[in-house]
Amino acid sequence: MSHWVEPQLSEFGELGGITDWAGKLARAVGRIIGILHTADLAGVTAPWEIPIPETVERAIRIGMYSIPHAKAAFAELGADALVEHAKAILRWIEHESLGCFTKREVHQALRGRFKRVEELDAPLALPRSLAHPEPSSQPPRNPARRSPATT
Repeated sequence: MSHWVEPQLSEFGELGGITDWAGKLARAVGRIIGILHTADLAGVTAPWEIPIPETVERAIRIGMYSIPHAKAAFAELGADALVEHAKAILRWIEHESLGCFTKREVHQALRGRFKRVEELDAPLALPRSLAHPEPSSQPPRNPARRSPATT
């Protein structure tokens, strides 16, 4: 399982948007293996002597089933998914050093994040300044300091 998961954790991989959760998936599948094996062999005197290959396959299937559910849950939890999507697109543009690109190219590169091409419309329509703000030329304001007008 970890051999499949690791490459998917890259920013542009299938699980790039949920790396914290996905990084724990292989360990979770390992725990599921133990639970299934123990449940299957309840009452057996020495369950540790019985091979577990089919239990491993069942646990991996459960782990794979959990991926779309985790993606949906994280999508619901996202504070501002639109801005996060726009940031991901900008990181991809910068990573690839692109001057121009097509919507199809973005979709192909980020298909782990965007299942349908139409999902790109909103983040691509955001002004660049929202997803990638320019540094301010003004010094940061100290909120603890009173302005002269309020004293």
